[in-house]
Amino acid sequence: MSGSRAERRASAVRRVVRERVGNESRKETHNPMRSALPILCLVFVLTIPQLASARDAELFHSARIAAERQLGKERLLDIPFYMKGEEHPGIKKTLGKTTANWVTRGAFRSKEESCEVAFLSAMIELQERAKAQGGNALVDVISITDSVESESATQFRCVAGLVVVKVGLKGTIVEM
Repeated sequence: MSGSRAERRASAVRRVVRERVGNESRKETHNPMRSALPILCLVFVLTIPQLASARDAELFHSARIAAERQLGKERLLDIPFYMKGEEHPGIKKTLGKTTANWVTRGAFRSKEESCEVAFLSAMIELQERAKAQGGNALVDVISITDSVESESATQFRCVAGLVVVKVGLKGTIVEM
């Protein structure tokens, strides 16, 4: 009987230990990050707009230089473009106006590179529309970014923020 009593006692001790260890492992310990997480998320969400526009800068870059760089040579279509005020051959027929707005990432690139990528992307969009409408050139191209028009025979306007870079272009599709 003493063996069975010892076994019962050992079994009872194991049961008590299991209950205590089990209950302690199920207890939630205080985690300060758990209570701070919703507050941190709220602060982050509220600061995103400020971060996106924290360093908005108005920049002007040469349209020809952007078009003549390697990326421009590789991507632009064979539809010439002429900035407003730039000399161009005679126009046979005007087919309409078109606008393209492009936003690209500003992070991990220089402002100049980001502006050129956005410019080339917007210009390709204009060229594709010109081609679809039967045009063979774009004339009087101006920058129109954030509802601000900027006319230059040589440069385009770019708005560079901390996160994004924007370029908008408006031009006239023509047959030459």
